[in-house]
Amino acid sequence: MSLNTRILALVDPSQKKQQALARARFNAERRGEKPDLTVFMAVDHEVHKHMKTPPVLSRNAKWVTETMSALKDAGLEHELSISWDEEWADAVLAEIKRSKPDLVMVPVYQDEDGNRVLTDEIWKLLRTSKVNISLIHPRKDDREQRDVILAGIKTQDPAFDERTKRTIAQAKALAKIYGAEVHYVNAYQDSAKFPDRTKIMKMTGVPNSNVHVIAGPISEVLPKVSRKVKADIVMIAPLRKQGVIGTLRGTTISRIIGNIQSDIMAIV
Repeated sequence: MSLNTRILALVDPSQKKQQALARARFNAERRGEKPDLTVFMAVDHEVHKHMKTPPVLSRNAKWVTETMSALKDAGLEHELSISWDEEWADAVLAEIKRSKPDLVMVPVYQDEDGNRVLTDEIWKLLRTSKVNISLIHPRKDDREQRDVILAGIKTQDPAFDERTKRTIAQAKALAKIYGAEVHYVNAYQDSAKFPDRTKIMKMTGVPNSNVHVIAGPISEVLPKVSRKVKADIVMIAPLRKQGVIGTLRGTTISRIIGNIQSDIMAIV
């Protein structure tokens, strides 16, 4: 069985475009086996405060049917779950516990200045979810195909061994769905622990040109390489840290996400 066979796609009834839903459909059309899909409708009120738009708290049956029609046209069976909870992250976490997905697709929207809106609720979800989270960023061309995947790994630190293995497995699985090229980046700051390029090539199965071993903090290296290879998806597997929601911003993961303009998948 391949990875990501149970998917939770989030929908905000206030938005015109539902990029997580569109991505779930595209993935389903590209893979051999259809995933078990749950569509979860809920409103992150903080998003609308940033976007300066009022949330839509009611939709009729026609809107729901039309929104779900893309999945029906693709022959994709799905379950629909709806929440009115104002605590968006808690509602999503409760749905994760109920439907038991192995991947959650979270749409990310933009404010009137074109800046991506990453609320405290999204940070809370990223920090506490026990399953992989994929942040689906808006694209002007609505193009769903992803040609280049960039995965951040850390082979010089045993504490990251399992995360590195899971990241490589996810990158390979996603590359198979999209027919995409995969690049791997291994940042380092201690020259005494220089990553073994040959080892990385053997672990990942990619050529030397697709392995990027670069000195510097990962929060700077990963966005730089992402721009260089024109990555459509960036994968990260940060170690978890405990703390209140207000302390989440300013961390390594927040700096990475804030400086990357593509989709991001957080591997747990």
